Amino acid sequence: MSIFNEFNKKEKPFFTGIARGFGFGSGSSGDAGAASAFSGSGGNIDGQPGGNGYTYHVFTGPGTLTADSPGPVEVLLVAGGGTGGATDNSNGAGGGGAGGIVHHTDLSVTGPLTITVGAKKVYPNSINSVGVTGNDSTIVSPTGPWTLTAKGGGGGGHYGEAGLDGGSGGGGGGFGENYGNTHAVGIQTTQNPAFTSQSGFNQYGNAGGSPSDENPGNAGGGGGAGSVGGSSPEAEGGPAVSGGGAGQPFTGFAGPIPAFAPLPTAWKNAVGPTGLFGGGGGGENPYQGSPTGAPGPGGGGGGSGISPPVSSPGIDNTGGGGAGGALGPQAGDGGAGICIVRYQ
Repeated sequence: MSIFNEFNKKEKPFFTGIARGFGFGSGSSGDAGAASAFSGSGGNIDGQPGGNGYTYHVFTGPGTLTADSPGPVEVLLVAGGGTGGATDNSNGAGGGGAGGIVHHTDLSVTGPLTITVGAKKVYPNSINSVGVTGNDSTIVSPTGPWTLTAKGGGGGGHYGEAGLDGGSGGGGGGFGENYGNTHAVGIQTTQNPAFTSQSGFNQYGNAGGSPSDENPGNAGGGGGAGSVGGSSPEAEGGPAVSGGGAGQPFTGFAGPIPAFAPLPTAWKNAVGPTGLFGGGGGGENPYQGSPTGAPGPGGGGGGSGISPPVSSPGIDNTGGGGAGGALGPQAGDGGAGICIVRYQ
């Protein structure tokens, strides 16, 4: 985390309390909120201005957000993505599901928050194996007390087996429908029941895509925070790989925001100008495809193409799922999650 050192220990901003109101719509966050009484410190990026009237704290690993002045904040909590599945034969492997996402635009913070960020999930180089589920991200308030949990994305399936359930579900492995395995479920929307009635609270996760029962080489893509994973065409001769589900946009957390300058270029490109997080990993066919493969449409999901080459991982700190891998143990890793807190 040394690249962030100069961004730690900044002067803590102070804001006077003003009547606040937040606009809620599609779940994407803009910059329409009124000022917050909150001030605090913590994170790899600690209290940096975003150039939009907001101050940002970014956690790419475990840490604590202090509450020097209690008040409401907006939080984006993203779990780690699942890895793709892998197979050593001509049957495709499913893409990993994206990490689940929790978004709360009006979270009351009265004391320190303990933050855990789902770490990168590395595929264990196991041939003919379902992928590995991503790591959860959590925010714990000892003074609440309460806990928010974003669930790690499900691992992708392999020959004859569905992907795993997760924040977003993993894509089904090739020929899976003949075994009754179509897709894995996204479970994020069933989490955090104590918060579901609160204004400004939303969470995102979708099912993985289904494989083909006629063309066993075609597997499903991993589910994304914004949409279900791509399902394989039934007939031979169709598209060789299935794209992962789309990422979910959060415009208040877009890549070009100045506070995010220390983050890697790959992260900024994946998140982009609309703030996409949680793209699913692409499903793979071992003999067809293109060099660019079939990545999820934004949000950091790994792209999948001909195997070899090695399938792409999910982008770290986006919660993107890794792509499926075939003809060897080379599935894409699941991208790490992130936690971002902002306030005016």
